[in-house]
Amino acid sequence: MKRLQGKVAIITGAGQGVGAGMAAALAKEGASVVLAGRTESKVMKIADELTAQSLSAMALRCDVSDRADVDAAVAATAAKFGTVDILFNNAFIGNDPTPIEDTTDDYLRAAMQTNLFGSFYFMQACFPYLKRKGGRIINFATGAGYEGWAYLMTYAATKEAIRGMSRVAAREWGKYGITVNVMGPMANSPAMVHFEQNNPEVIAAMMAQTPLGYIGDCEADIGPVAVFLASDDSKYITGQTINPDGGRFMIY
Repeated sequence: MKRLQGKVAIITGAGQGVGAGMAAALAKEGASVVLAGRTESKVMKIADELTAQSLSAMALRCDVSDRADVDAAVAATAAKFGTVDILFNNAFIGNDPTPIEDTTDDYLRAAMQTNLFGSFYFMQACFPYLKRKGGRIINFATGAGYEGWAYLMTYAATKEAIRGMSRVAAREWGKYGITVNVMGPMANSPAMVHFEQNNPEVIAAMMAQTPLGYIGDCEADIGPVAVFLASDDSKYITGQTINPDGGRFMIY
């Protein structure tokens, strides 16, 4: 039997990159995956690719910064599949390098609304379903937050806020059998490719400090970790940050 057979997973930011790679990995392990994203054409393309392989997938247009959109997405998931077992809060904005002194209120507010509030909205909306039989929440962090990378304050600050929220949720919701963990992947997503094109010297320095020496593939390298954290194999792990990043960050 596949490890996620009968489970229902929502993945935000699933129209490309890490989100799409995780969706494929989860679906191949038997999960019904709901791909949520702001650009409907992108999530529909990924969903069509999965259903063409006889996998269970549904695409939903959803702006995670809008609570009404989030509530509607969770309601549509429950209407289609009956429940929600797994939540991956992967959608984000705010990794364009900007000095702190040039960062505007609007830019910081937008990053906070999408990254932190978007994850918060989905956690609240999914909670009534997750608490029924226990469930899995996986949020996302970044090395920009661990190390405090220059010019990425909005990205770093919002992602570290998500880590704090995740640890608190792990303590509060553990009694319901809900685990809450954080992933900090390093993957060849479009965002990483864009960053590498504009900051090749930064990526070169990162690779020099990465023991395994390469940037991971979204499905082949990040997908299996996502499956593990979504499955019963991780039932005794909560409140942790797991970094599928080739050894780049060894945090504790």
